[in-house]
Amino acid sequence: MSFFACRKSKEWVKELTDGTKMMLKKVNPTNVFFSDGIEAVDEKQVGYFDFKSAAMDEFIYQLMFFFEFGGRTIIGTFNCSYREYADWRDFVFQVIRTIRVIREEDREEKEL
Repeated sequence: MSFFACRKSKEWVKELTDGTKMMLKKVNPTNVFFSDGIEAVDEKQVGYFDFKSAAMDEFIYQLMFFFEFGGRTIIGTFNCSYREYADWRDFVFQVIRTIRVIREEDREEKEL
């Protein structure tokens, strides 16, 4: 799983999710998209989509997700061999659903 940070606003999550999916469709029309949506995770809106893409000798399962944090949009990705996606898909969504925002005041209380 990978994470990348980009400066964007909170409202950008849905636009970024939809725009990235549209771009990937245009760049490679053979990509097969499965699901997409926005989920509320610990007061954050997390946009996601998953798809199958072709590689040199096999198909790859890919999942991308996006959420705002501290004025930035976090972009996460997961990929594996398409043969193994059924073993990983639910697990990856569980990982996404464990995203938590630790506020400074919460951290200070725990340290006391």
